[in-house]
Formats: sequence, C-alpha cells, structure tokens
Amino acid sequence: MSNKWVSALHDYSAGINSLPSCVGLSDLYGDGDYKLIIGDIGTGRYNMRLKVLKGLTLIGESVLTDLPSAVVPFINELMQPTLPSIAIASGPSILIYKNLKPFYKFNIPTLDVDESENEAWSHAEASQIDSTQLYAVLLKLKEKVSVYDVEYRIFVSSREAEVFTIKRGIEHLDRPTITLKSDIIGMIRISKQIRIYQELSLMDRLKIDSSIKWIRYGPMGREEGALIIGTKTGGLIVKLFRRTAKFDEKYEESGPPAAQTRKLNVPRRTKIFVDQTIREREQAQTMHQCKMEFAMELA
Repeated sequence: MSNKWVSALHDYSAGINSLPSCVGLSDLYGDGDYKLIIGDIGTGRYNMRLKVLKGLTLIGESVLTDLPSAVVPFINELMQPTLPSIAIASGPSILIYKNLKPFYKFNIPTLDVDESENEAWSHAEASQIDSTQLYAVLLKLKEKVSVYDVEYRIFVSSREAEVFTIKRGIEHLDRPTITLKSDIIGMIRISKQIRIYQELSLMDRLKIDSSIKWIRYGPMGREEGALIIGTKTGGLIVKLFRRTAKFDEKYEESGPPAAQTRKLNVPRRTKIFVDQTIREREQAQTMHQCKMEFAMELA
C-alpha cells in the first residue's frame, strides 16, 4: 500500500449496492462533520433507500419508491447558517430532502406521443393495417422522432486545467467553461487497484483486496481528504490522505512500453506471397461467397 494513505475504516459486509453518481459527501448539520450520502439501489426492485452514514455507521435512511440514479447535496438558502439539502433522482422524479425528511418532489414532464405513431397504433388496433404496415410506419418515425433532436454536449479537459464544452454546430471555442486553479487530477479504477494520475503521469497506486465498483474523494468526518471505496460485494473502505503527504514524485514514468520500440523480425516478401496477396485482393468477393456457402452447408 502507498505510504501516502492511512487505512481508517473498512466494512466488507456493509451491504451497499450503489453507483458512482449516487454517492455524495456533505456537512448536513453544519457542525463541520461531513457525512456520507448514498443512494442504495438495493436489489434493483426492492430495498431502495437513501442512506446517510457517519463513518461507516448508518444514522438515517429513507425508503425510495423507484430506482435512484443520482444524488447531489446542495445549499438552496441564502440565510446563515444554512444546512444543505439532498437532491436525489429517483425514477421520473427529483426528490428534495431537508434534515433527512422529504421536503419537495418534482415530477419531470412526460413527453407527448408523436401523432403519427399514435395514429399508427390506433389503426393497428382497429385492424385497418397489418403488422407489416405498422412496422414500416414505425421505421420511418425513427428519422422523425429520435435522439438527434437532443442537444448533447462533450466536456473536454485540457492540460491548462480548463474544461471546454462542445456542442453540435460549434466550430471554434473562444473561452473555457470552467477554469481551475490547479492541474486536474483524474482517478480511475482498474481491477483491484486505484491509480491516481496527473495528466499522463502515474502519481500513486493503491492496492485493494476486493474488486472496486466506485470511488469518491472528498471531506469526510473532520478530515479534508478521504477516499471512499465501494466494492462489488457491497463493502465500504475509507482511506485518509496523510496531511504531510504530497504528490511531488511520480510513481512511474509515463511513456510507451519497451516492447513498442523493439524491432520485429519480419520475414522478407517472397514472390509467392505477393502473388497470393494480389489473387486474394482480386477474388475477394468470390472467396467470401464460397466461405458463406460452406458455412451454410455446415449449418
């Protein structure tokens, strides 16, 4: 294990089944003690709950009626002192909790069914068109009603600690969407390891005993730097970043592997090889047809 981290807490039988987007950290009571907020998806149909943990101890939970997909703690009041609220996306609704109690529910408006599709299904129900005609109508609707009308965006981080937003139709970007004061450090999960990168340089590596499902870094309890790890078996692991530790030295030098610069012993081209290559290129369609006929005979 890296000497930059202290193994603080672990519970391999915590029974947490969550996603990276359903994990948050917040000072819910304004006492400087940051709690762990988890949207537990349970079995996918049952036992779905919003859980709040102090350390690894459950101090509060609320039953969810639908599958959670995201959890965000936020402050929505200007008066001081303010206590954070919790927003959780559950099914088609956004639920707001204050003091771990339901406060507000917003239902996302449903999309209207396309008139052409509605008419097609009505005609099919009345036996005015058959299944083939219905399929043809629905196939044409893919060009009319689809995800092409949605304004998707791409977020790109640069080496200058800037984040740019790119959307359809934009050919030139004048300024970044977000500018950070320090370099962006990314965390990824690989098997039973956590690797911390700064640009392309590997800064640190953590070995975990269980397969990793998600990670979250931020303040927890009274500590400023805590790495919370969720395992595929439902366990929770908390590691604290040492206050005297720094990412000054690279763990490994980045660059291509040694095998990439090694010359391969490629044999010289012979006349038979060249003639066979030309033959395969000219007779590609015939060879493919023979192969398909042979496969059909075997089937």
